[in-house]
Amino acid sequence: MEPQRKVKNLGPAPAAGAVLTVDISGLPASDLASIHAPKGCAVLGGSVTCPLGDLKAGRTAARSISVIPSLPGTIDTTADATSGTPDPEGANDVAAIATVVQ
Repeated sequence: MEPQRKVKNLGPAPAAGAVLTVDISGLPASDLASIHAPKGCAVLGGSVTCPLGDLKAGRTAARSISVIPSLPGTIDTTADATSGTPDPEGANDVAAIATVVQ
């Protein structure tokens, strides 16, 4: 499974020091063969953190994170975008995805 996670700054201001964090902790460690993340991202346990830098209003940044389970099943992930800039619509900063692996 190699989903691409995208972060789009809907504005109105630039997002200073944007960070994408993907939580894969819904999958037990014993069922996880490996996690691969792009250069610059950090993998710690079942979490991947990728600094995105400053993201201008209307711009999108994407990172591909490869999760290789050792068993079939459902992988629940949560992606969260943060920045040093206050977000007037903070409710749209988190997305949850369930992926079935056969």
